Amino acid sequence: MSQTVRSQPRTAVIALIVATTLGLAMLAFAIPTAAAQGVSSCPVLDLSNPSPGDQVSPGDYVLSGVVLNPVTGTAEGISRIDFFLGSRDDGGSIIGTAIPTTPKFSATVTFPQVNRFDTLVAYAYAAGSGATTIVGVPIEIGSVPTSDTSPAPQNATVTAKVGCVQATLQQGGVAVTRTTAPVVSANPAGGPTLQLANPNAEDLLSRGAYIVFGVAFDSASSQGPGVDRVNFFIDGRDAGGQNIGSAIPGAAGGRLGAFAGRVTIPDSLTGGHDFVAYAHSSISGLESVVSVPVFIGTRP
Repeated sequence: MSQTVRSQPRTAVIALIVATTLGLAMLAFAIPTAAAQGVSSCPVLDLSNPSPGDQVSPGDYVLSGVVLNPVTGTAEGISRIDFFLGSRDDGGSIIGTAIPTTPKFSATVTFPQVNRFDTLVAYAYAAGSGATTIVGVPIEIGSVPTSDTSPAPQNATVTAKVGCVQATLQQGGVAVTRTTAPVVSANPAGGPTLQLANPNAEDLLSRGAYIVFGVAFDSASSQGPGVDRVNFFIDGRDAGGQNIGSAIPGAAGGRLGAFAGRVTIPDSLTGGHDFVAYAHSSISGLESVVSVPVFIGTRP
Protein backbone atom coordinates (compact mmCIF):
# COMPACT_ATOMS: atom_id res chain seq x y z
CA MET A 1 0.00 0.00 0.00
CA SER A 2 6.01 3.46 -2.24
CA GLN A 3 6.71 7.00 -2.60
CA THR A 4 8.04 8.94 0.33
CA VAL A 5 5.68 11.86 0.06
CA ARG A 6 3.53 13.66 2.57
CA SER A 7 0.41 11.75 1.72
CA GLN A 8 -2.24 13.84 3.37
CA PRO A 9 -5.66 13.34 1.73
CA ARG A 10 -5.27 15.81 -1.11
CA THR A 11 -8.51 16.45 -2.92
CA ALA A 12 -7.52 13.94 -5.59
CA VAL A 13 -6.96 11.18 -3.07
CA ILE A 14 -10.26 11.56 -1.22
CA ALA A 15 -12.15 12.17 -4.45
CA LEU A 16 -10.88 8.83 -5.72
CA ILE A 17 -13.22 7.00 -3.37
CA VAL A 18 -15.60 9.59 -1.92
CA ALA A 19 -16.74 10.78 -5.33
CA THR A 20 -17.10 7.25 -6.65
CA THR A 21 -18.31 5.34 -3.59
CA LEU A 22 -20.11 8.27 -2.04
CA GLY A 23 -8.07 5.55 7.47
CA LEU A 24 -9.90 1.25 9.79
CA ALA A 25 -11.20 0.14 13.15
CA MET A 26 -12.39 2.32 16.02
CA LEU A 27 -10.88 1.15 19.31
CA ALA A 28 -12.51 1.72 22.72
CA PHE A 29 -10.41 3.33 25.44
CA ALA A 30 -11.41 3.76 29.06
CA ILE A 31 -10.62 7.43 29.68
CA PRO A 32 -12.38 8.73 32.78
CA THR A 33 -12.55 12.34 31.61
CA ALA A 34 -14.37 11.49 28.38
CA ALA A 35 -18.10 10.96 28.12
CA ALA A 36 -19.34 7.53 27.07
CA GLN A 37 -19.17 7.38 23.29
CA GLY A 38 -20.90 5.30 20.65
CA VAL A 39 -19.74 1.90 19.48
CA SER A 40 -19.80 1.70 15.69
CA SER A 41 -21.20 -1.33 13.88
CA CYS A 42 -19.26 -0.67 10.67
CA PRO A 43 -16.89 -3.56 9.94
CA VAL A 44 -13.15 -3.24 10.32
CA LEU A 45 -11.64 -3.94 6.89
CA ASP A 46 -7.97 -3.86 5.92
CA LEU A 47 -6.51 -5.25 2.68
CA SER A 48 -2.94 -6.53 2.99
CA ASN A 49 -2.74 -7.71 -0.62
CA PRO A 50 -2.66 -5.94 -2.99
CA SER A 51 -1.04 -2.77 -1.68
CA PRO A 52 -1.61 0.66 -3.26
CA GLY A 53 0.28 1.03 -6.52
CA ASP A 54 0.89 -2.72 -6.92
CA GLN A 55 1.06 -4.17 -10.41
CA VAL A 56 -1.18 -7.22 -10.72
CA SER A 57 -1.41 -9.73 -13.56
CA PRO A 58 -4.62 -10.36 -15.51
CA GLY A 59 -6.38 -13.59 -14.57
CA ASP A 60 -6.86 -15.23 -11.19
CA TYR A 61 -5.41 -13.38 -8.22
CA VAL A 62 -5.55 -14.09 -4.48
CA LEU A 63 -6.59 -11.14 -2.31
CA SER A 64 -5.99 -11.21 1.43
CA GLY A 65 -6.71 -9.07 4.45
CA VAL A 66 -8.49 -8.77 7.77
CA VAL A 67 -12.17 -8.16 8.48
CA LEU A 68 -13.97 -8.21 11.80
CA ASN A 69 -16.89 -6.97 13.82
CA PRO A 70 -15.53 -4.15 16.04
CA VAL A 71 -17.89 -5.13 18.87
CA THR A 72 -16.97 -8.84 19.07
CA GLY A 73 -13.47 -8.76 17.60
CA THR A 74 -14.38 -11.72 15.34
CA ALA A 75 -15.73 -12.19 11.81
CA GLU A 76 -19.15 -13.09 13.22
CA GLY A 77 -21.68 -10.55 12.03
CA ILE A 78 -19.89 -9.82 8.72
CA SER A 79 -22.17 -11.11 5.96
CA ARG A 80 -19.77 -10.85 3.02
CA ILE A 81 -17.09 -8.85 1.22
CA ASP A 82 -17.65 -7.89 -2.42
CA PHE A 83 -14.75 -6.91 -4.67
CA PHE A 84 -15.20 -4.52 -7.60
CA LEU A 85 -13.04 -2.82 -10.18
CA GLY A 86 -14.21 0.74 -9.88
CA SER A 87 -17.08 1.97 -7.75
CA ARG A 88 -20.09 -0.30 -7.48
CA ASP A 89 -22.39 2.74 -7.61
CA ASP A 90 -20.75 4.12 -10.77
CA GLY A 91 -20.99 0.95 -12.81
CA GLY A 92 -17.88 -0.85 -11.57
CA SER A 93 -17.64 -4.55 -12.35
CA ILE A 94 -17.76 -7.18 -9.61
CA ILE A 95 -14.79 -9.58 -9.73
CA GLY A 96 -15.35 -11.73 -6.65
CA THR A 97 -16.95 -12.26 -3.23
CA ALA A 98 -15.72 -13.65 0.08
CA ILE A 99 -17.74 -15.04 3.00
CA PRO A 100 -15.39 -14.60 5.98
CA THR A 101 -15.38 -17.17 8.79
CA THR A 102 -12.29 -15.85 10.57
CA PRO A 103 -10.83 -12.33 10.77
CA LYS A 104 -8.06 -13.25 8.34
CA PHE A 105 -9.51 -13.94 4.91
CA SER A 106 -8.39 -14.65 1.37
CA ALA A 107 -10.37 -14.69 -1.84
CA THR A 108 -9.64 -15.45 -5.47
CA VAL A 109 -10.76 -12.81 -7.95
CA THR A 110 -10.28 -12.55 -11.69
CA PHE A 111 -8.72 -9.45 -13.23
CA PRO A 112 -9.56 -8.75 -16.90
CA GLN A 113 -7.05 -9.07 -19.74
CA VAL A 114 -6.20 -5.36 -19.88
CA ASN A 115 -3.29 -2.98 -19.34
CA ARG A 116 -4.56 -0.03 -17.32
CA PHE A 117 -4.65 1.79 -14.01
CA ASP A 118 -7.74 0.98 -11.95
CA THR A 119 -9.11 0.95 -8.41
CA LEU A 120 -9.88 -2.24 -6.53
CA VAL A 121 -12.81 -1.47 -4.24
CA ALA A 122 -13.82 -3.85 -1.42
CA TYR A 123 -17.20 -3.59 0.35
CA ALA A 124 -17.62 -5.31 3.75
CA TYR A 125 -21.23 -5.54 4.97
CA ALA A 126 -22.46 -5.94 8.55
CA ALA A 127 -25.19 -8.57 8.76
CA GLY A 128 -28.60 -7.17 9.64
CA SER A 129 -27.80 -3.45 9.76
CA GLY A 130 -26.25 -3.11 6.32
CA ALA A 131 -23.48 -0.88 7.77
CA THR A 132 -20.72 -0.85 5.18
CA THR A 133 -16.98 -0.26 5.17
CA ILE A 134 -15.43 0.53 1.78
CA VAL A 135 -11.72 0.26 1.01
CA GLY A 136 -10.25 1.50 -2.28
CA VAL A 137 -6.79 0.44 -3.44
CA PRO A 138 -5.28 1.94 -6.62
CA ILE A 139 -3.55 -0.73 -8.74
CA GLU A 140 -2.03 -1.29 -12.16
CA ILE A 141 -3.44 -4.24 -14.12
CA GLY A 142 -1.00 -5.76 -16.58
CA SER A 143 1.65 -3.34 -17.85
CA VAL A 144 0.52 0.15 -18.78
CA PRO A 145 2.50 1.44 -21.79
CA THR A 146 4.82 4.35 -21.05
CA SER A 147 3.02 6.28 -23.79
CA ASP A 148 -0.25 6.06 -21.84
CA THR A 149 -1.32 9.51 -20.63
CA SER A 150 -3.57 8.24 -17.83
CA PRO A 151 -2.50 9.66 -14.45
CA ALA A 152 -0.78 7.12 -12.20
CA PRO A 153 -2.90 6.27 -9.15
CA GLN A 154 -2.22 7.92 -5.80
CA ASN A 155 -0.10 5.68 -3.61
CA ALA A 156 -2.55 5.44 -0.72
CA THR A 157 -5.43 3.33 0.55
CA VAL A 158 -8.69 5.23 1.08
CA THR A 159 -11.35 3.95 3.48
CA ALA A 160 -14.95 5.13 3.89
CA LYS A 161 -17.59 3.98 6.41
CA VAL A 162 -21.29 4.52 5.74
CA GLY A 163 -24.55 3.64 7.48
CA CYS A 164 -22.81 2.80 10.76
CA VAL A 165 -25.20 2.04 13.60
CA GLN A 166 -23.96 3.63 16.82
CA ALA A 167 -25.06 2.63 20.32
CA THR A 168 -24.32 5.20 23.01
CA LEU A 169 -24.83 4.71 26.74
CA GLN A 170 -26.88 7.51 28.22
CA GLN A 171 -28.71 8.20 31.44
CA GLY A 172 -31.92 6.22 31.31
CA GLY A 173 -30.96 3.86 28.52
CA VAL A 174 -29.09 3.36 25.27
CA ALA A 175 -29.43 5.71 22.29
CA VAL A 176 -29.10 4.08 18.88
CA THR A 177 -28.42 6.16 15.77
CA ARG A 178 -27.35 5.49 12.19
CA THR A 179 -24.71 7.63 10.50
CA THR A 180 -25.42 8.98 7.04
CA ALA A 181 -22.22 10.87 6.17
CA PRO A 182 -19.01 8.92 5.48
CA VAL A 183 -16.00 8.71 7.76
CA VAL A 184 -13.02 8.88 5.40
CA SER A 185 -9.39 7.97 6.06
CA ALA A 186 -6.31 8.00 3.84
CA ASN A 187 -3.27 5.87 4.70
CA PRO A 188 -0.16 6.19 2.52
CA ALA A 189 1.91 3.14 1.70
CA GLY A 190 4.26 2.64 4.62
CA GLY A 191 2.44 5.32 6.62
CA PRO A 192 1.20 5.09 10.21
CA THR A 193 -2.06 3.57 11.42
CA LEU A 194 -4.49 6.18 12.76
CA GLN A 195 -7.82 5.39 14.39
CA LEU A 196 -10.18 7.74 16.21
CA ALA A 197 -12.43 6.45 18.99
CA ASN A 198 -13.76 9.93 19.80
CA PRO A 199 -15.37 11.78 18.08
CA ASN A 200 -17.59 9.43 16.11
CA ALA A 201 -19.42 10.25 12.90
CA GLU A 202 -22.16 12.86 13.32
CA ASP A 203 -21.41 13.46 17.01
CA LEU A 204 -22.61 16.75 18.43
CA LEU A 205 -19.58 18.66 19.78
CA SER A 206 -19.91 21.44 22.32
CA ARG A 207 -17.79 24.54 21.90
CA GLY A 208 -14.88 24.91 24.27
CA ALA A 209 -12.82 22.10 25.83
CA TYR A 210 -13.20 18.67 24.26
CA ILE A 211 -11.35 15.35 24.74
CA VAL A 212 -10.16 13.48 21.64
CA PHE A 213 -8.83 9.94 21.93
CA GLY A 214 -7.72 7.09 19.74
CA VAL A 215 -4.57 5.26 18.67
CA ALA A 216 -1.72 6.02 16.27
CA PHE A 217 1.39 3.96 15.60
CA ASP A 218 3.86 3.07 12.86
CA SER A 219 4.31 -0.67 12.47
CA ALA A 220 7.86 -0.04 11.23
CA SER A 221 8.89 1.28 14.64
CA SER A 222 11.01 -1.10 16.73
CA GLN A 223 10.59 0.98 19.88
CA GLY A 224 7.60 3.08 20.85
CA PRO A 225 4.65 4.18 18.71
CA GLY A 226 6.79 5.70 15.95
CA VAL A 227 4.29 8.57 15.67
CA ASP A 228 5.51 11.79 17.26
CA ARG A 229 2.26 13.76 17.09
CA VAL A 230 -1.36 13.81 16.01
CA ASN A 231 -2.69 17.23 15.00
CA PHE A 232 -6.39 18.07 15.02
CA PHE A 233 -8.23 20.50 12.77
CA ILE A 234 -11.79 21.59 12.21
CA ASP A 235 -12.09 21.15 8.43
CA GLY A 236 -9.16 20.21 6.24
CA ARG A 237 -5.80 21.80 6.98
CA ASP A 238 -5.13 22.47 3.29
CA ALA A 239 -8.56 24.02 2.85
CA GLY A 240 -8.00 26.64 5.55
CA GLY A 241 -9.22 24.61 8.51
CA GLN A 242 -8.51 25.70 12.09
CA ASN A 243 -5.87 23.95 14.20
CA ILE A 244 -7.50 23.13 17.54
CA GLY A 245 -4.79 21.10 19.29
CA SER A 246 -2.57 18.03 19.23
CA ALA A 247 -1.74 14.84 21.12
CA ILE A 248 1.32 12.63 21.61
CA PRO A 249 0.70 8.90 21.12
CA GLY A 250 1.78 6.77 24.06
CA ALA A 251 1.51 9.61 26.55
CA ALA A 252 -1.94 8.44 27.69
CA GLY A 253 -0.63 5.00 28.71
CA GLY A 254 -2.47 1.80 27.93
CA ARG A 255 -2.21 0.41 24.44
CA LEU A 256 0.82 1.10 22.27
CA GLY A 257 0.18 4.42 20.58
CA ALA A 258 -2.94 5.30 22.57
CA PHE A 259 -3.47 9.03 22.87
CA ALA A 260 -5.81 11.50 24.53
CA GLY A 261 -5.76 15.16 23.65
CA ARG A 262 -7.56 18.16 25.05
CA VAL A 263 -8.61 20.48 22.24
CA THR A 264 -10.65 23.67 22.10
CA ILE A 265 -13.63 23.95 19.75
CA PRO A 266 -13.85 27.62 18.66
CA ASP A 267 -16.91 29.61 19.78
CA SER A 268 -17.21 31.02 16.26
CA LEU A 269 -18.09 27.65 14.68
CA THR A 270 -21.52 26.13 14.32
CA GLY A 271 -23.31 23.48 12.27
CA GLY A 272 -21.76 20.76 10.12
CA HIS A 273 -17.97 20.47 9.84
CA ASP A 274 -15.26 17.86 9.42
CA PHE A 275 -13.10 16.88 12.39
CA VAL A 276 -9.74 16.01 10.80
CA ALA A 277 -6.78 14.26 12.48
CA TYR A 278 -3.27 14.03 10.99
CA ALA A 279 -0.81 11.45 12.38
CA HIS A 280 2.87 12.12 11.57
CA SER A 281 5.32 9.22 11.50
CA SER A 282 8.71 9.92 13.04
CA ILE A 283 10.01 6.91 11.08
CA SER A 284 9.04 7.75 7.50
CA GLY A 285 7.75 11.32 7.73
CA LEU A 286 4.48 10.19 6.15
CA GLU A 287 1.06 11.27 7.37
CA SER A 288 -2.19 9.36 7.69
CA VAL A 289 -5.45 11.26 7.92
CA VAL A 290 -8.93 10.58 9.29
CA SER A 291 -11.85 12.90 8.53
CA VAL A 292 -15.02 12.57 10.63
CA PRO A 293 -18.22 14.56 9.91
CA VAL A 294 -19.50 16.25 13.08
CA PHE A 295 -21.92 18.94 14.22
CA ILE A 296 -20.75 21.84 16.39
CA GLY A 297 -23.08 23.63 18.79
CA THR A 298 -26.28 22.53 17.10
CA ARG A 299 -27.64 19.99 14.66
CA PRO A 300 -29.36 21.13 11.47
